[in-house]
Amino acid sequence: SETIWKDNIEKHPEAPVGYFYLGQEYYSKYEAAKTPGEKKAYADSSLQCFNASIERKPDYTNPMICLGELQRNEGQIDAAKITYYRVLKIKATEESAYLGLGVVYSIKHMYDSAAICFRTALKLKAYFPEAYSNYANFLDITGKTDSALIEYGAAINQNPDAYIPYMNRAKIY
Repeated sequence: SETIWKDNIEKHPEAPVGYFYLGQEYYSKYEAAKTPGEKKAYADSSLQCFNASIERKPDYTNPMICLGELQRNEGQIDAAKITYYRVLKIKATEESAYLGLGVVYSIKHMYDSAAICFRTALKLKAYFPEAYSNYANFLDITGKTDSALIEYGAAINQNPDAYIPYMNRAKIY
């Protein structure tokens, strides 16, 4: 895939899509990286590609959401928050931006805001196992374990192959 997207960029350097998908390839490698050096290299490459995609199409929300996730994973919580709000200015119904904000607000211990964001994400998109799982994490963190179990169940029903909701539900039991 990396070769295909690099070829696409070489042939169409003005197009944002190639940069976005190449950024996703690097992001996958970032997530799988074993050493800090590898992680940094893939994070930098991913960041460069997402920014190049956004530069070419400033209202392209997909690379912005990925950029917010990368920023969040790199500990740049305030930058991620700004990025997610930038997405919502373009598309107010972007459920993934609300999910990202829910995680950001949870990290910042702004639980009222986190709850609103998670519920908004789930209201906007009925099939959203990742949101159910993250909302359940939030509920568990805030001591609402009975509600967390229900949300983990919803995540599992929507995506029975994802192991994290099972693991987190088992932790509560």
